[in-house]
Amino acid sequence: MRHRIRVARAVAASTAVAVIGGLLLVGPSDAAVSNPCTMRVTLDRVSSVTYANGVERQKYNVKVSWGADRSQSAEVHRMIMPAQAVPRLVTKDLGTLGQLRSQLESPKGKRGIAAVNGDFFYGYRIDGQTVYLPRNASVKNGKPIRLGPVRTRVVGIDKNGVPFDEQVGVKGTVSHGSKVYKVDSLNWHVIGDGAVAIFTPAWADTSTANRPAGAVEWVVKKGKILDVRTGTQTGKTVNPHTMVVAFGKNFAREARRANPGSDASIDVKQSAPGGVQLREAIGRGVALVDGGQVALPCEPRWYPQRPRTTVGWD
Repeated sequence: MRHRIRVARAVAASTAVAVIGGLLLVGPSDAAVSNPCTMRVTLDRVSSVTYANGVERQKYNVKVSWGADRSQSAEVHRMIMPAQAVPRLVTKDLGTLGQLRSQLESPKGKRGIAAVNGDFFYGYRIDGQTVYLPRNASVKNGKPIRLGPVRTRVVGIDKNGVPFDEQVGVKGTVSHGSKVYKVDSLNWHVIGDGAVAIFTPAWADTSTANRPAGAVEWVVKKGKILDVRTGTQTGKTVNPHTMVVAFGKNFAREARRANPGSDASIDVKQSAPGGVQLREAIGRGVALVDGGQVALPCEPRWYPQRPRTTVGWD
């Protein structure tokens, strides 16, 4: 079938979500274009399969053409979900680090579906292979996985299953005696001079998650400081089930005075506009569609429109 439309019609049913080779397809954004493209879209349905949990996956080959001689092809998986179902955007182990794995091929559909990436990546060596984790924020099952020192854009769902397309950041404290430190980031890939960064037990083994080193680090378990690390000992592997509080150099003199065995309370939460609590979220780039309109200019070499993974709701 052939359509001449102003938006790629990847999502149509009221319970559908699309996982596409393209950019992130989300709601209103800061990527509005005054003269959007008029696109010619060809959709060829290849297959359809329904999983045990009622999710139907329809596979399409799609070609989008614009201008005199410009075109792009992609494989589109359109997921039609039962009422009240929502996509899982952040999944599985190493999902504790923010890694996403596609589960479109799950034979019984028990784990739902997942998008494969959001925003840019950085790589870790895991089991002899480089694994790329999303650079920006992620939330899984209501718990923050990665949050940076400033709010970053995400696409996801709130605790009520409502699509969310805004920014999320971190809020929290580390308390030690009468001193209370403001948390700067959670499982982030850099530590600023004035930062107090938290690394969860998922980042205990640095051969799995090569976290950055603080100027001083506290190794904490069940509210007790087990070790105060300085010099070449920072950034190293810690025992399982422990957390690391990594201090930037501005806090180094004060942080190294802490005594092993003393109490330290760590509180880290997500922070979204209006107090929204996210259930699932992953960092995103620019939007393909903004309020039902194409949000990309007809520029063949415009870098942000290179093929990426897309997540969208109708």
